[in-house]
Amino acid sequence: MSKAATDTGPVSATVVLVQRVRPGRENEYLRWQAEINDECRTFPGFEADEVIPPLPGIQDDYVVIYRFDSFPHLDAWLRSDARQALLARSQDVLDESQQQIVAGRGTAQHVSGMVVATRVKPGHEREYRAWQQRIDAEAARFPGFLSNEMFPPVPGLQNEWVVLVRFDSPERLQNWLLSDVRKLLIDEAARLWDEARVASFSGAFPGWFGAGSTKSGSGALPP
Repeated sequence: MSKAATDTGPVSATVVLVQRVRPGRENEYLRWQAEINDECRTFPGFEADEVIPPLPGIQDDYVVIYRFDSFPHLDAWLRSDARQALLARSQDVLDESQQQIVAGRGTAQHVSGMVVATRVKPGHEREYRAWQQRIDAEAARFPGFLSNEMFPPVPGLQNEWVVLVRFDSPERLQNWLLSDVRKLLIDEAARLWDEARVASFSGAFPGWFGAGSTKSGSGALPP
């Protein structure tokens, strides 16, 4: 886990949901999403939520974020009967939904960045970590770099390695995403994972994850 999650004091926990809505079902999805948000707000430890719609040319999916004051409270919501009943009703409106869980001591700030979830092939975890250190060093050299943070899989909840990358503007994030050095590193390490997904963000919610994170993981998804 990151350095920010090992300090003393309570550590907040956040889940990032990437949801692909079936064509023509956006209004139904938004009504269902409002209902599940209302239910989530009744659970102990709830702190905040946000729904980010698709951004043309950047991401095709809805991104939903929930923040709780601790991982046990977040876990209780994710596993609750109330949530499972609501999820069972989503099959008609969602093509696909994936979740990534992160923890941190966030302080509000406005940044731009991305959440990357990578499913690493079994037996390649050590090599993947070493590659992350290399790509981290390259990302940190780019103008506007703020921080990044890597979270390993959570048994029973997610199988992916989750990486948060933060820059001080969308333009500088894009410079890193489209850079030749990043493309070369991605091509070199693509054999290490079975799948990788990304969701971009810009606004206040990335501050939930904290700014004082270790420089671990800077993106395992081809541009």
